[in-house]
Amino acid sequence: MSLNICRLTFRYNSILTSRSKVPFQACLIYRQKHSIVQQKTQNVSTISVPISINTQNEKVQEIKNCSNELDSSFENTKEAFKSKTNFELIRGLLVFHLCSIDFLVRNNQRILQFMRKFLGAALFKRILKLSFYGHFVAGENTKELLPIVRKMRKFGVQSIMDYSVESDSLQNIEEKAASEIVCEKKILKITEKEFDKILKIFTKCIDTVANATKREGFAAIKLTALGRPHLFTKYSEMIVQIQTFFKAVTGSTDDDIFLNKISKEEFLKRLEEFQIKIDNQVFEDWFKMLDSDDDGFIDYYDWEALVNEKKELIQMFTSFNVKTGRIEPLIQQFTDIEEKEFANMKNRLIYLADYAKEKGVGIMVDAEQTYYQPAISQITIDLMKKYNQDSCQIMNTYQAYLKTTLSNIEIDLRLSQRENFYFGCKLVRGAYMEEESKRAMDRGYENPINPSYEATNEMYDKCLNRIIKEHHNEKNKNKISVMVASHNEESIRNAIQILKDEIIAPSDNVIYFAQLYGMCDQISFSLGQAGYSAFKYVPYGPVEEVLPYLSRRALENGSMLQNLEKERKLLWKELKRRILSGHLIYKVPSE
Repeated sequence: MSLNICRLTFRYNSILTSRSKVPFQACLIYRQKHSIVQQKTQNVSTISVPISINTQNEKVQEIKNCSNELDSSFENTKEAFKSKTNFELIRGLLVFHLCSIDFLVRNNQRILQFMRKFLGAALFKRILKLSFYGHFVAGENTKELLPIVRKMRKFGVQSIMDYSVESDSLQNIEEKAASEIVCEKKILKITEKEFDKILKIFTKCIDTVANATKREGFAAIKLTALGRPHLFTKYSEMIVQIQTFFKAVTGSTDDDIFLNKISKEEFLKRLEEFQIKIDNQVFEDWFKMLDSDDDGFIDYYDWEALVNEKKELIQMFTSFNVKTGRIEPLIQQFTDIEEKEFANMKNRLIYLADYAKEKGVGIMVDAEQTYYQPAISQITIDLMKKYNQDSCQIMNTYQAYLKTTLSNIEIDLRLSQRENFYFGCKLVRGAYMEEESKRAMDRGYENPINPSYEATNEMYDKCLNRIIKEHHNEKNKNKISVMVASHNEESIRNAIQILKDEIIAPSDNVIYFAQLYGMCDQISFSLGQAGYSAFKYVPYGPVEEVLPYLSRRALENGSMLQNLEKERKLLWKELKRRILSGHLIYKVPSE
């Protein structure tokens, strides 16, 4: 019997709020049961790793050696800034000083726009490359990028390369197309060409990582660079509506949603409470289709398969809109054009993942704004299912400043157990705090951000401890990798202590460390030269298109004055040391 014949008509509007009011920005990140592509991958490890350590004693000795080499106060400026010229030290001092001036930080976008208009495009670009751009961005293209990546590698620091064109710039592609041509099909043709160009840029980025890092690096990918941001917003809303439906039926909360499941009988009972009349046979066929392990229950992971199943499964759910007097879909869906766009975006991703695997390069998917994030995270978990069978080829990003981060990590860890794939995580504090808080206030939903910096620190530590605990779980043993992406020295010291306490050697590839290019070199290079797995997140891209990234860097740095003050003191300390020792012209060592 076709599932279209009978629908579950929801006459109780309280089950789900309307699409315009669903605060999906603050909801859980969602996952799906089926991977983007069902084919199994070949058993080929892509990220090369050191020879495994066979004995506990060898692990303990490696940990001890690294610890003895590391100045955990991160104040050895001679080692920390060994790779920097005097000009780079002076530029860093100037940039950090400007970032500490609140007026400049708060008005940086208007100041940059004025400078561009007053100076002209050519001079504006040159000044930026000598200052902010040059400090925080490695270059406009892979040719400029390669020497910097190779230089860092000489000092023990690997690279995560990121084409830092953000959704602000990418949105212009869609707006430009829409302003020129009204026809949706022609808009699709224009935007798809632009995203195909970005795909080529990402493949060049992967080539650069492979050539410069000897198969030990990552390429960072923003998914909104491969498809219209509108698609991610709409897909995120679909995911959250499906999740909200499950919570309504099972009585779940954000914290226990992954623990709950519901039997066929209980499901029917709940539908009766919502005054829903259905054909029992149709419902039984539908229930059986979702019950993947045939245990008589639908759990969270069965339920979320709805988002990627055939439309008929979602079309069963409708509600009566009292305002319009019409029966409408309870869960929105893509139009035919959007379906095609979304499929194209996924095909680009699969091409990139295959290409990166062939080149021995890992892919790190960036976190973005919460109104994109449910879709981004679900797609990334799909990629993990396919590509993380033998190694940690794909890593997802989790932002500890969100209230739901620990729950999201718990959901994904349990899924990795259930479906037996490597769990890869980059753990950050977060990059869109002010934007998210303002949006929540403007739209009247609960702020998804933790109430204080201290609460975010607590969340960060809880998440890291939970992930490391999973490393000792027999089901996931040695199938966990976490990148401690932090500028907080206490978080770094905490992670180092975990390595000692849990007897995890740096070469086990369980814990990596990462900081942004242009920030906290005293941490990155001290770790790298001591033998830890240290990385720099290295942005690159055309000056004009990277301005949103630079603007965000300025805002973030302005909120990190305490850390900046130490870094400025260390830069000045090293500059004075060189001058007093006669190094007015400092030559970077070749090794």
